[in-house]
Amino acid sequence: HEQRDQSRRTRAGSQRLACRLLHQHPLQRERKSAVNGTEVYVYRENTQAYWLAQHVLNGIVQRTGTRNNGVRVRPGLYVLRRTKMPAILVELAYLTNAQDALRLETDPFGFAQGIMNGILEYFA
Repeated sequence: HEQRDQSRRTRAGSQRLACRLLHQHPLQRERKSAVNGTEVYVYRENTQAYWLAQHVLNGIVQRTGTRNNGVRVRPGLYVLRRTKMPAILVELAYLTNAQDALRLETDPFGFAQGIMNGILEYFA
């Protein structure tokens, strides 16, 4: 089911002639409550997507105060591998960490604004 959703989102971005694909969601996979922060995934280094990822990550961290976990290269991620435009996957914060979860709950606009700030900085 998740593979179909990823495929559908990837196709939709390509068919709409999007110049960038941004996929974001909070992290849930870690069980350790001490793990926290924001990270952004890209298909490969030294690309437009990589530079965009750096700006978006910095925008989120500056606006929300989450820990900067860096830009990570993950060529195996379907949503990054199967796009025709630069694509990034933004992992906002860890729901298993009380402080991150509270940030997401009390300031969702801050995360959106951080993403927007990063995108604006990328195009500046």
